[in-house]
Formats: sequence, C-alpha cells, structure tokens
Amino acid sequence: MPLVTQLEIISVVPCLADTMRIRVTAQLDADIGDVLPYLNATHKNAIYNPGTRTLTMRREEMLFTLRRNSLTGTKLRDVDHARIELERWVATINETWEHRTEIVPSVERREQPTALQVYKRLPATNCRECGESTCLAFAAKLLAERVSVVSCAPLFTPEGREQRLALVELLETAGYVVPSVFGG
Repeated sequence: MPLVTQLEIISVVPCLADTMRIRVTAQLDADIGDVLPYLNATHKNAIYNPGTRTLTMRREEMLFTLRRNSLTGTKLRDVDHARIELERWVATINETWEHRTEIVPSVERREQPTALQVYKRLPATNCRECGESTCLAFAAKLLAERVSVVSCAPLFTPEGREQRLALVELLETAGYVVPSVFGG
C-alpha cells in the first residue's frame, strides 16, 4: 500500500533564484517523516536535517525540499511541469517506503559544498578554458550542475592532479556524480 496517495498544490509563486520559473508547494495526504532517513540513505546528493526532519535534493536544475507533510519544488517551468515533478517524487517516496526493509536508514547530515570550497580545489588561474570568466564563476556553476567538472582543462595536467583528486573527494562526498574520466 502506498504511503502517499494524494498531493494538492497549495502555493505557486515566482522562484526567487530564477524569475522565469516558479516555486510550488504541495500538501501531502500522509506524514512522510519516517521515510526521509531511507531517502537520505539511497540518494547520496540529499541534504538531510534530522532536527527539522527535512530532506533537500537537486534534480537537474530544480531543487526539492521534502517535509513531514509537504513537498516544495523550485525552478519549475510551469504548473504542469511542477505536477509531473511532484508526482515523480511521490512515486520515489512510495517506492522507497515499500522497500524500506531492504534499506539501512541514514540520519547522516551531509553538507552542501560552497563555491569557495570548490574554488580552493581549482587551479585559480582564471584561464577561461572552461568558458567561464573566472574560476569562482566555474565553481558556482559546477555546484549548480550547469557545467561539467571535466571542462577545467588545467585539472588534467600533471600539475593539477592533487587539486583534481581533492575536488573529486569533495564532490563525491557531497553526492555529486563525478565522471570516471575525472578521477585518478
């Protein structure tokens, strides 16, 4: 039996991060607080806060926050797109709940890396080979998953190896998918 059977969109407002997009909040017909540690265990890019029982996760450029009785999504194109994405989350919640006996829950609180933390692991040459004007701009876009980490050519030189390995560790720890070509 599914945990969540219904959602109702209760708020649609302009997105603060991108005024061409919307932010939507939906009320759920079930308390999903108990499934959050299981979602945290299965989604390495999740940021879980056990104190407030919230889970935040990025899907592509969108950001979703799951609370005990609600789900908020940002950077959504329109209400139809929002409904599709929210229904995807309901399916994920229900599937995770159904398989919870096979999952070891995690209450680990992961932190989202900052652009400055990423920047400190980049060559900091502002060479523009990646297409960005500065390494800090590249770091911010990398965290937003708007550029690929493999775009930073200096990291692939012998001199960039240590920085590359440090960046891989930071990104993987935060749950980012790092292309295998980027390691080692």
